[in-house]
Parts: sequence; structure tokens; C-alpha cells
Amino acid sequence: MSAPLNQNDSVNVVIKLSGMTCGGCSQRVERVLEQTKGIKSARVDLEAEKGYVEYDPAHLSEEALLEVIKGTGFQGELVK
Repeated sequence: MSAPLNQNDSVNVVIKLSGMTCGGCSQRVERVLEQTKGIKSARVDLEAEKGYVEYDPAHLSEEALLEVIKGTGFQGELVK
């Protein structure tokens, strides 16, 4: 049985992003992620086509995180 999460617990993930063509695209994805409840920080690298996200799994699942990205018009896939 896993230990309960503390308020300070967070998960860091790398997300492979596709469909972005300009700085405006990456800024949009980053802004929407930063405004999403449960996300502590988000950084999008247009050239690497990756997003670096720290989030609270008590408020947001990996699937929900990918749905947030899909809602911006782009696709995301977790890098494992």
C-alpha cells in the first residue's frame, strides 16, 4: 500500500508535443497549463517539441493533463 501524498508532493513529467509551429503556439500551451488547477509549473520548449510539467496528482491525472493540451489544439504524449 502506498503512503498518502502530502500537500508538497508533486510529479514531474515530460510531454512530447506535436502540432506547434511558432512561438505563439508554445506560449498558448504553456499559458493554459499554468492556469490549470493542480499544475505547479509548466515550461514548453518549441524547438525540442517538449513540455516540462510539475503537477499535483491529487488534483490532476496524467490523462487529464493530456486532455488540457488537446484542448489547446495540439497533441501530447508522455515521455517514459
